[in-house]
Amino acid sequence: MDFESEQKLQPYLESVERLLWTGRPRQGMRLTGGDILLIPFSLFWCGFAIFWELGVISQNGSLGARLWGVPFILIGLYLVVGRFFFDARIRARTYYGLTDRRILILSGYSKLEVKSFEIKSLSRIRLSKSRDGKGTIWLGTSASRGSGAATNGSLVPRLDTIDNVESVYHQMMELQTDKVWR
Repeated sequence: MDFESEQKLQPYLESVERLLWTGRPRQGMRLTGGDILLIPFSLFWCGFAIFWELGVISQNGSLGARLWGVPFILIGLYLVVGRFFFDARIRARTYYGLTDRRILILSGYSKLEVKSFEIKSLSRIRLSKSRDGKGTIWLGTSASRGSGAATNGSLVPRLDTIDNVESVYHQMMELQTDKVWR
C-alpha cells in the first residue's frame, strides 16, 4: 500500500472497515488518446485567435474589438498548455483506496472531495490495461458526476492509470461476489 495514500484516506474510513489497497494515478504531465485531435485543434484555435488579435491591433481597431479577442486567446492558451498543468495538478492531489466494503476516491483541484462507492452496488466494473501493467478501472456505467481524476472528460468514476491494475480489479471482483475472507 502507498503510505501517503493510506494517511490521506484513513480519516474517511468507517471504524469496522479495512483498507485493502491504496494507490494514485500516474503523476506528471501526460498525453492521452484524445490529444491526437485536441492538440491540432488547440494549435489552430490559439493561432487563429492570436492572428485575429494582431490584425485588429495593427488596424488600430477599437478597444472593444481588441478586448473581444482576449478571451479567445486565453481559451487557446489553456487548450494548448494550461490543460496539461490543470490535469497534472488534479492527479497530484488524487488518492484511491479499496476497503472491504467501498472504493474511495479523494481528489480535487483546490479543495479535496471524497467520493465513496459501495462495491456491492456497482452495476459494472470495467478494466483497461496496458502492457506495462498500468491501467484504468471504470466504476459503473452511469454518467454520475465526478471521476477519479477528471482528466479525459469522462463522467464515469474511475481509478485512472494505476499500477498493478489487474490485481486491484480482481480484488474488486472478489469483493463483489463475497469471495474475500473477513
